[in-house]
Amino acid sequence: MVHAGKPDPFILRQLGVRIVYGDNFQPLGWSILNPNEYEPIAQFGIQACQERLVGGVRYVANTLAQIETRHRVGFANELSMLNKDLPLPLNAVVELQCADVLASFEALLLVSKSLLDVLCRYPLTTRTGCRFDGFHKDKNGNVGGRVLNTLQNNVTLAMLPTRDSLVDLINAHKARWIDALVLMRDNVAHTGHLENFIGFWTFLEAGRKQPYTDADVHDPELKNIGGLIPYCQSLGNYLQEFTMNFRDLVYPPAMRESQLNQLARDK
Repeated sequence: MVHAGKPDPFILRQLGVRIVYGDNFQPLGWSILNPNEYEPIAQFGIQACQERLVGGVRYVANTLAQIETRHRVGFANELSMLNKDLPLPLNAVVELQCADVLASFEALLLVSKSLLDVLCRYPLTTRTGCRFDGFHKDKNGNVGGRVLNTLQNNVTLAMLPTRDSLVDLINAHKARWIDALVLMRDNVAHTGHLENFIGFWTFLEAGRKQPYTDADVHDPELKNIGGLIPYCQSLGNYLQEFTMNFRDLVYPPAMRESQLNQLARDK
């Protein structure tokens, strides 16, 4: 881009003190990850983490809103087509398409995995001096295994005094939600189809003559996990909890407060 007669912002932000002002519509992101609390070399990465955290929380809200919209609209049109063919000779399961719900949920999976990647790629790399290229599997397929291997074998306690606590944090969240999420995300990213997802659905019973209504329609579900609504609600909490705990172990509160004080003096 040519900046005729004007300063180039991409050069200027590398030369002097960089101050990032918050988006009034992102109070949650700023309360957890404020780029101004970090040393200049870390600010770009922290901002990338913040943007993905906000994206995750918003996609949770969007997915739930799409489900609520579908509830409000109802399924009269789809059910009318089913009811005209009753009774059926065989049992059947009918899935009612919900492209808007699926699009929001797939975006949630993608941005959540991206958050894990940038948390390792930027703040963890900057803080330790070891290169972390993302939250990737190891050669045995262990989710986040490359991060854990580097932390345990290449990062000393002198480099990161909270290393062991960080390993424990990652392992705890892997068991709670990370492994399952990454499996679904990989399914979307590499095959284009989320096979563990079923949208709104209903069971058609052979021989039933009574028409089906909205009360017979079940909400979207995830195989071996359960309903999409409680999963999204839990995931929103997990994203925030993990990010805050990760932040405090990699950049403890005292370090962030010191950087804010330095910024105030520089002004």
